[in-house]
Amino acid sequence: MKLLNLQIFQFSYHKMKRERKKILLFIFAIFILCTVSAENIFDSYKGKVYCNSKKSIQLELIEKIDSYQSESGTEEFSPKIVTLSSKNNQIIFFNRFDHKIIVFNLDTFTNESKPLKIIQKTKGKGPNELIYPIDLFYDDNRDRLYIADLKNFCIYIYDNEFNEIKRIKLDFRPYRLFLSLNYLNITLYDSTIDFCTQRIDLNYDKLIDGLFEPSKKGSLLEKKYRNMLFTINTNEKESKFFVTRNYPDFTIYSIKSGNIEKAFCNTALLKKKLPKPKYKIIENDKKTWGIMAFSDLAYSPSKKLLFTLTTHGWAELAEKKGLNRYICIFDENGNTLCEYKILPYNGAEDSLIFDEKNLIIYYATYDSIWKLKIKKE
Repeated sequence: MKLLNLQIFQFSYHKMKRERKKILLFIFAIFILCTVSAENIFDSYKGKVYCNSKKSIQLELIEKIDSYQSESGTEEFSPKIVTLSSKNNQIIFFNRFDHKIIVFNLDTFTNESKPLKIIQKTKGKGPNELIYPIDLFYDDNRDRLYIADLKNFCIYIYDNEFNEIKRIKLDFRPYRLFLSLNYLNITLYDSTIDFCTQRIDLNYDKLIDGLFEPSKKGSLLEKKYRNMLFTINTNEKESKFFVTRNYPDFTIYSIKSGNIEKAFCNTALLKKKLPKPKYKIIENDKKTWGIMAFSDLAYSPSKKLLFTLTTHGWAELAEKKGLNRYICIFDENGNTLCEYKILPYNGAEDSLIFDEKNLIIYYATYDSIWKLKIKKE
């Protein structure tokens, strides 16, 4: 009887072991399947990162514009986000000190210039109110302004007098805005997916699906820093994207018709790797902190030049890792034409815009706008 019970026990034990093995194999198969299905064009790209220095462009700092003239006297700036209207020959920025949209003539914009328009807004969630604008873009074709509000989860649409026409509610925090044909593309802020899960069809001002599939690879902290910045040069025949992966390196991808044509990096940052993001407790709230690879991109269709503003994040961490902030200029093949180091290091979420007519880069920071002239050697 004891022998029989022992045999039954052994049989049951081995059967359970076999079943457990099957379950583990099944789970492993599902994991592999999910990993493969989650791959996108960035995960599967095996091409070599291209880097070739052909420094043929110099930037000359003309001036740092930090004030303007109003009826009450000299006013200070807090621009950070800026856009241009070539059609109206205007430079437009949002002043965060006092929630004003301020417009200047592009040709005469200098220190203590008098604005063409000052449009007062208020902080809030109601009509014509904003909380925390993170980017803005002027659409010359439709003669209107788009503003991304980080903390109100909204895209605002304004007419050419900067009155609100419509607001489109999002289920994520927006970051950068880029226009392509009839679409306003929205880069997500601090997202767990690659980029642009949604965009706005500007023919109907309706939210529609985005451009690329999400990627679920990497750790939670890596996902947090998989946010993409991209600038788009489009016409009726082609769509070309310049895309960056903000963690863990400084690679820029040139994408055409859904395929990566080239991956490249500027010479100063080719071998640099970003420190892994960490959690830090601030006032009992858990925050992810670290350094991002890029803060903004801009593209010149007429000159076929790509402008990038690198690195934003904690200054002490950047110093420890030997990272600097650069304005870099590339040709469309990825050749580095210019590396302009920003000194002292400023790790804020600043922005770039390029004036095609006057060959000037405007670099908007928390307290000034840098006016940089392009000079070829």
